[in-house]
Amino acid sequence: MHRITKSFIKSGIYDDPPPDNFDKVVTSDEHQAFARQAVEKSTILLKNERATLPLRKEGSMTILVMGNASAYPIVAGTGSGAVHYKTLVPPLWALADELGISRSLLPLDTKVAHVCNEDETNCISYIGTIKTNGHIPSEEELDQQTLINIRSLRAISYDYTLIFAGVESGEGWDRPNL
Repeated sequence: MHRITKSFIKSGIYDDPPPDNFDKVVTSDEHQAFARQAVEKSTILLKNERATLPLRKEGSMTILVMGNASAYPIVAGTGSGAVHYKTLVPPLWALADELGISRSLLPLDTKVAHVCNEDETNCISYIGTIKTNGHIPSEEELDQQTLINIRSLRAISYDYTLIFAGVESGEGWDRPNL
């Protein structure tokens, strides 16, 4: 902190701050729209074998969604650079919306679930990251109901499997390496 503050003082930034910089609100509707457009235009698909994406919209479909990042997407760091979004829809709920599945059937804190729309033509199976005391447990460590739920999902045939993963880091707890 001392090194950064010293460089700010030395550069004169506190004596003569740049115009229109520190007082700007970066979470205005205009900034949010710009950020959304930037993300949409810069998101890339690394592999699209057999033209899997975009997902087909006609007919029935069953999707396996894995990973907590589908319920709690990592969209910003923490600390002084944290930005809180007003309109963020987690991918898990966006998929539910597209498939006509009520969000109330799929609470974000769910560990394991299998839910369908009213006529059961579209379904989502979800497995979030199950952590116990900071580690991912083996099958022997899981509670009986969670284990039964996971095993029952193995018997389902899926049209798509989507894996959402990410690495969190932020001010005060950065990763020591990549």
